[in-house]
Amino acid sequence: MRSAQPLRFLAVLTAISSQLFANSGSLRIHESTMTAGITDKEITVTAPVLNDSGAAIAATVYIELLDSKDTVVAATKTSETLKPGTTSLKFVLARPVVSPTAENDPLLWYRVRYHLESDGKQLSHGIVALGAIAPDMFELRVAHAEKVLPDESYRVRIHAAHPVTRRPVNGVEVRGELGFDSADKSVVLTQSTNLSGDAVLQFHIPASASSGGSVEIQAQKRDQLRKENFDFDLDPRVHIIINTDKLLYQPGQSLHARVLVLGVDQHAIANEDAEFRLLDPESNTVFSSTAKTNEFGIANVDWELSDSTELGPYALQVSLANSGRYSNAQGVTNVRVSRYDLPNFTVSAKLDRAYYLPGQSSSVEISAKYLFGKELTPGTVKLVREEQGHWDSTLHKWVVDETEHQSGELDRSGRATFTLDFHRATGRTCARYI
Repeated sequence: MRSAQPLRFLAVLTAISSQLFANSGSLRIHESTMTAGITDKEITVTAPVLNDSGAAIAATVYIELLDSKDTVVAATKTSETLKPGTTSLKFVLARPVVSPTAENDPLLWYRVRYHLESDGKQLSHGIVALGAIAPDMFELRVAHAEKVLPDESYRVRIHAAHPVTRRPVNGVEVRGELGFDSADKSVVLTQSTNLSGDAVLQFHIPASASSGGSVEIQAQKRDQLRKENFDFDLDPRVHIIINTDKLLYQPGQSLHARVLVLGVDQHAIANEDAEFRLLDPESNTVFSSTAKTNEFGIANVDWELSDSTELGPYALQVSLANSGRYSNAQGVTNVRVSRYDLPNFTVSAKLDRAYYLPGQSSSVEISAKYLFGKELTPGTVKLVREEQGHWDSTLHKWVVDETEHQSGELDRSGRATFTLDFHRATGRTCARYI
């Protein structure tokens, strides 16, 4: 009889401890396996509730939807007797009135807050991001070129990824519509994202395209819809090659200029107005003319330089300013207008060494001869160092700043010798001496 008392005491203790353990509320929600389905009218949250107490627990589960300002925009609850193990509960929340097609869907920033109560006591609570538990939610990344070429492919790359986990989302139906500013006809392509969340829309730009356009991207998976759009332009880059029949002209001569205009694809640009402008040393326009490029992209003009044409360097500019597509294209080259006479004699310089070490001086022999071979004598030679130079439009000649002057007389053999002191020309080259 004595042995029965401990058994009864153990049974009572077990019952009491089980009741206390059950009432302690060993309930929690598996956040990692929570899911949410989003439609245009409601949000369905599935929450797996784990009861590991070993006994059934009567509990109330509260679910609230919070916006980005922590305001409760939707709420629901359910009271259930939760058996030991995992019980999956579904909660339906009214979807807030926000646009699902907005570029930045506000639902991406919403959160789900929950807590479990039993006998007036809170057993567990937590907050999870709505985007983290909605597997169909995605955002788009679109990669594309800003410039296109006629008669070439134009690829638009789309990547769909989960906004929270950054995992790729496959099975997103992508629709792309390409249209041009100068035409009503558009091109539509469709594609689905692969396991990497990628889709490529490969459009073809017609050879007759004369303007840019836009592309509208629409991506959808179930009730999730995203839109993107962007503009593109035709590539306006051209290569303008300018040629003249010579680089040096005298007043009264004819200047012949030709231009070759090539596109970025190295094809000739035909039927475009090439505007030629000749600018004097003061950047004033002295001649201008327009010529249309032929089927080979070539245009040419001829100008007669008057006898009073100012001497100096001139800039020849060619542009396609009247073109709607290539209005910024421009090329330039330089020519010179100068009077030139045949020289009566030649001058040559000869150094005593081929190269010099630091600290050494140079001996320069200057010799002058007439064109028929006789030595030039008598005569005066001036050797200077040239620092800077510029064209003086008033004097009509090239003016240089001269330093380190040396002068001497030619001897009977038509020679004169000078010494250059490189100690005073540290960091400089003898090529600067003339």
